Order: sequence, then C-alpha cells, then structure tokens
Amino acid sequence: MRSLIQFAGRIQRHRQQVPAEENLVILNRNIRALQGEKVAYTQPGFETEQHSLHHHDLRELFTEAAYRTLNAIPRIVENAPGNALASLEHTRLRAALLEGGDKSDAIAAQWWRLPLTWNGELQRRTPFRQSSPQASFFLSMTEDDDKPDFCLLQDDGGLKPAGQFCLQTLHMADGVQSWLDIDYSEVLVTLAEAKQMELAAVSKRYGEMTLRVNKKEVTEQWLYHPVLGVFRAL
Repeated sequence: MRSLIQFAGRIQRHRQQVPAEENLVILNRNIRALQGEKVAYTQPGFETEQHSLHHHDLRELFTEAAYRTLNAIPRIVENAPGNALASLEHTRLRAALLEGGDKSDAIAAQWWRLPLTWNGELQRRTPFRQSSPQASFFLSMTEDDDKPDFCLLQDDGGLKPAGQFCLQTLHMADGVQSWLDIDYSEVLVTLAEAKQMELAAVSKRYGEMTLRVNKKEVTEQWLYHPVLGVFRAL
C-alpha cells in the first residue's frame, strides 16, 4: 500500500492539474502473484507466511472505493474499510512494536519494558539488513564510431569488456512506442564534446552502474535494453 501511495504522489507532483481522465493503472497482481508464489506482496509489502493474505488478486483485496482515490489515510487509520493491504500493514506494525505473537519475538516495546542490559540482546536478534554484494560496470566507448560495451574496471585503471550482458529485442504492439529515443553512444559523444574530455574518461565518469551480484554465480548473465535498462531474466 505504501508503494501505491508513493507512486500516486509522484503523479502531477509539479504540474498540479486536474486530470480529465484516469492517470494511474494498478495491475491486479504483481509478478510474484503471477508466478504463483505463496507469499506475493513482500519487498515491497508486509505479507509473510505467518501474516498471509487470503487472496493475491487486488480485486479481492480492495473495494473500488479503496483504490479510486489514493491518499495516505490508510497509513494512519487502522482497519480502513475494504483495504486488506493496509490492514495487513497495521497488523504487522502492531506485532513488531507492541504485541509479538510468540514469546521469543523481539518487539520494540522490550526496549523500555526490560532492563537496560537487554539492549545488546535485542540488537543481536534484529541486526541491520546486510548489504548485498555489488559490482560496478561501465558502459564504455573509446572512439566515436564504437558500439558501447559493458566493461569492468581493472586494477591499472583500464576498462576490460565484461562479456556478461546480452542485448534484448523489444517487441511492441502496433501504436505503442517508447517515450524516449535513447542512443547511448550519442549521449557519450555529446558529453565528451561539451566537457572537452576523451570518450574513455567520459565513460568512467558518467557510464558507471552498480548491480547486485551473486558471488556463487561467477558467469551471471544480465539482459539489457536502452529503454528498459539492465535486468535479470524472470
């Protein structure tokens, strides 16, 4: 629900014009629900195996009144009618802050209910989220007529082709096209001319991207399209 509210808030944030028609589409299922996963609305979302939803179709979780006008009220008011996602969030928050369902649960209220010496134990039970391993890649060019290539930075400062990226073909239906015409090579050449820099230097400064990597999978493959960016296969 937080994600929907945030997304709705970004629409017309600066224009502030009264829309003449609907300007936001909510898919009735997310990718996890489409794949049939038992826990679908998580990251973002508050669903877990212990706190599960009775259905993953938003048409069953929302009444029309709950999604026709999106605002932050469901984040504040408990038991908002016709909004199962908001109710789940409030249930999870109450359990995490005040009412753990299991005596072994570490809830926030224990910080002030128990002696000060318990602080270290609570931190041990609820550590900060561990960062995922990351790697930096550079979409690089050295000459004006080169095709941009994904590279890794070497110890000597040079760039070496990574060889882990596969350009994808994007098939669109009739009448559908991307909003932006992105030619990365043109962007780099324009930057090089504007900054009076070599293309290789521009690639290092402006072409860097950081991706989460799987250390166990050395030859992990990535998919790429100028419109969609870099992504993994579903």
